[in-house]
Amino acid sequence: MTGQNQSIEINLGQDRRLFVLVERKRVKNLRLKVYPSGEVKVSAPVGLDYSKVAEFVTSKSEWIKKILKKKQPVIPVPGVPDFEIAAVLFDSVDRLYPIVEAMGVKKPSVTIRRMKTRWGSCSVNKNSIRLNSSLYSAPKECIDYVVLHELAHFLYPDHSENFYGFIERFMPDWKRRREALKCMRFPE
Repeated sequence: MTGQNQSIEINLGQDRRLFVLVERKRVKNLRLKVYPSGEVKVSAPVGLDYSKVAEFVTSKSEWIKKILKKKQPVIPVPGVPDFEIAAVLFDSVDRLYPIVEAMGVKKPSVTIRRMKTRWGSCSVNKNSIRLNSSLYSAPKECIDYVVLHELAHFLYPDHSENFYGFIERFMPDWKRRREALKCMRFPE
């Protein structure tokens, strides 16, 4: 099937399978790419035997699983489309980011995932924040509190007096919002 696109099926475990698209190109080496959408493609030299490509992809299955886990953009909330969850949470980030941008903070990457014990987390070193997909169900003011809390960590990496002073300056009712969040349950 030289010159045509093919696919290779790999087993991800727990009855999950993934089809990796094989694209025949004028390249010298095999190249594997995992896209944010979860799509996986391998670029393969035009003349390379299909079995060699399949062997390469299979040998990378653990790596593919690891990358897919990291790149998973949104964990579903039953009955709600992923794009709707993302739109609500990203809207909050877009509205509140200018507060820290004015203080020299580079815009972080945002990942939405299901988390069992937190509404959000921040990695200053990786310039990223993670938001719990279940925040979608919270009142807008609670979502904004979590987002501002995580953004504030780029200025104050701890939970010091300065950290909470910063939050209070831009969100005077933050304690009420935090209490409202404490009444919400994490997903099981």
